[in-house]
Amino acid sequence: MNVYDYIDYYKNVKFEDVALNKVDMLIFAILAYSPIESFKSKSFDSFIEDNIANKKVLYYNPIIPIVKDVCKKLAGTTRYKDIKFVNYSNFNNEKTQFGAISVKVGKTKVICFEGTDGSSIGWLENFRCMYEYPTFTQKLATDYLKSNITEDDEEVYVTGHSKGGNMAMASAMEMDDKEFNKIKRVINFDGPGFRRSEYSSYKYKRLSEKLDNIIPSGSIVGTLLYNNKYSVIKSSGTGVGEHYPTSWIIFGQFFVKDKITAFSKSIHTKTTTGLKNINMDNAKYAIELIFEEIRKKKNNLYDITASDLVDIYKNVKNMDSNTFDYIFSLVSSTLFNKKL
Repeated sequence: MNVYDYIDYYKNVKFEDVALNKVDMLIFAILAYSPIESFKSKSFDSFIEDNIANKKVLYYNPIIPIVKDVCKKLAGTTRYKDIKFVNYSNFNNEKTQFGAISVKVGKTKVICFEGTDGSSIGWLENFRCMYEYPTFTQKLATDYLKSNITEDDEEVYVTGHSKGGNMAMASAMEMDDKEFNKIKRVINFDGPGFRRSEYSSYKYKRLSEKLDNIIPSGSIVGTLLYNNKYSVIKSSGTGVGEHYPTSWIIFGQFFVKDKITAFSKSIHTKTTTGLKNINMDNAKYAIELIFEEIRKKKNNLYDITASDLVDIYKNVKNMDSNTFDYIFSLVSSTLFNKKL
């Protein structure tokens, strides 16, 4: 059973009968990837119809077709027909890639942040988390969350998939007590963690009390950097395919548990204790340089090939070899699931 099966099974079951749960949150997190234009407010039917009809995609991302498929499944359902979508923000420029949407389910609001699209700036922001906090996009997420927690909201959930999960955590960490107290749970679906300094902070400790980290057993993105309280779940995918939420196996209203793989553990180690002996100024330089070369090669990261990686490696290997090789190996294995 996956999210499609879940929608089919519960499509005529109202929230009063089966309460809003983490699988519903995952569905909303998927919808945050919607490629349609920003808007202030849309009814359920209008949002679904616009996504099914939409043919414009700025940057290809394997999750974009999933959005349309999920919308087709959601169309005409009793469970979701009364929800409302508000304050959808969706933009991509040379400084950032950002998306967020607020989903109103009665007096409950689910605030969802979009994950990374196929653009180089979107992925670069993931790696900037290794040497910068808050990033430009984390600041945008904080502003969005603060302005979308209102007096009318009885309960607020904050969530997102991939980079969106990190945005959910970072924005919640920065809330004042008044807004933070309204947040019931923060649900990070396979999104990166933080540097050790943020992870060790009071803000993270406060967040941790309300935090759920959900990662597939072969997680590549969700094991980046420091985080805790992982729930490891089973996926039908392989490699980077495990990152796609439609591969996650569900039983009823729950995700099926699993054990983390050795590869995922190695990604976590590389970006935590493995960074202790790496000069972060050099790491920053290497990451920015690598992505500059990636932008020269292809507009869309999903078009990058193994030969492109070899060319990029040759073009930019002009610094401390230990640092560069370490960072390049991390970028190539994480983004492309490829090694030279």
